[in-house]
Amino acid sequence: MGAAVSWFEIPAHDPQALVRFYHSAFGWTANQYPGMDYYLLDTNAKGAGISGAITGHEHLQSPATTLYVQSLDDAVRAVESNGGRVISEKMSVPNGTYAYAADPEGNVFGMLQQSNPP
Repeated sequence: MGAAVSWFEIPAHDPQALVRFYHSAFGWTANQYPGMDYYLLDTNAKGAGISGAITGHEHLQSPATTLYVQSLDDAVRAVESNGGRVISEKMSVPNGTYAYAADPEGNVFGMLQQSNPP
């Protein structure tokens, strides 16, 4: 049995810059946690996905994360037009198409477009 993903954290050298990037690319909003370099993200998923946080590297054990988004072509354009880069070709998988990208700080994340979204 698998475990559902319930949260994500994206490490950053400049958390405020990544808040701006993800807001511009995907429409996410952020609120800074009082007294910390930690930004709670609202992905505006309306119950269809998860939310998470952007944080300074000092708050995490690992310097990398992976996350998945839908609407691959739109996501690729948004990443590239906001300072990120696509680091893999689109690949077909049994449930859709995906590609990997990196944000402006080099954090890698996957982007998935499902063949038959729920």
